Amino acid sequence: MKGQILVFEQVLLFSVGVIIFITCYALFAAYQSHFLSTTLDDQLDAVKNYVFSNIVEVCKQDGVNSSIIVKIPKTINNKYYRITLSNANLNVSIIETGEYKTSSFYKLNESFKFSGEIDSAKEKIIIYKIGNSIIIK
Repeated sequence: MKGQILVFEQVLLFSVGVIIFITCYALFAAYQSHFLSTTLDDQLDAVKNYVFSNIVEVCKQDGVNSSIIVKIPKTINNKYYRITLSNANLNVSIIETGEYKTSSFYKLNESFKFSGEIDSAKEKIIIYKIGNSIIIK
C-alpha cells in the first residue's frame, strides 16, 4: 500500500508540473503574439510618418525641381512592405499579410499630383518634385 501511495504522489506531482508548463507556454505565446502585433502596428505607423514628413519637406522646397533620398528599414518584423503614393493617400502595407497604415494629404493634393510605388527591399526612397508632381521611386 505504501508503494502505491508513493507512485500516486509522483504521478500527481508530475501531472501538476505538466499542467503548469502548458499553462505558462500558452500564456507567454499569447503575450508574444500580442506584442508582435502591437510592434508591427507601431512600426508601420512610424515608417508612414517618416516618409510623409519627407514628402512634406520636398513640397516645401523652393524651385520647380528637387529631390531627396530617404533611407527606410528593409523589413518590419522580418516582413517586406510596400509604400504606395497616390493622389488619395500615402499607404504603407505589409506585402505578405496585407496589413496597412494610411495617411491623407490634408489638402496638399490640391496643389500637387502624387504618384509612385516602392518596395522596402531597396532600403531607400527617392522623392522627386518635378513641377507640381511628387513622385517616389
